[in-house]
Amino acid sequence: MRIYEKGMQLGSKWHPWVRWELELHSVDRVIPWDVLLEPGKYVAGAYPNATGWIQEEMSRIRTIQNTAQISYDYMTACTSISYGKHINVMLEIEGSAEKVIEKLIRDGVPKRLDLPIPAKNEGWDK
Repeated sequence: MRIYEKGMQLGSKWHPWVRWELELHSVDRVIPWDVLLEPGKYVAGAYPNATGWIQEEMSRIRTIQNTAQISYDYMTACTSISYGKHINVMLEIEGSAEKVIEKLIRDGVPKRLDLPIPAKNEGWDK
């Protein structure tokens, strides 16, 4: 969001014109046409603590993120950095991946991965 005194920008020292701009991008979201018809509720919804006084009705544009995939990839990278070399040693000592997995596996799902997980054909086969 950008807020600036447009009158001052155009050279008037005490002009009351203040311009409010909310920049919306369509990355990971669909911007509804309603934004053009009722912009006030989207400005208020984008920053409710700062702009809630603009309009009582507020609307937010939902962002679609594949949180489970991001968390899975991140946790896999962290596990590789933290424990990858130890797993190599375990493979040498135990003799097979199955025995290593038997020693390491625990019941449950990490909290940040405890999300609806899409099927393999929805982008998990990268």
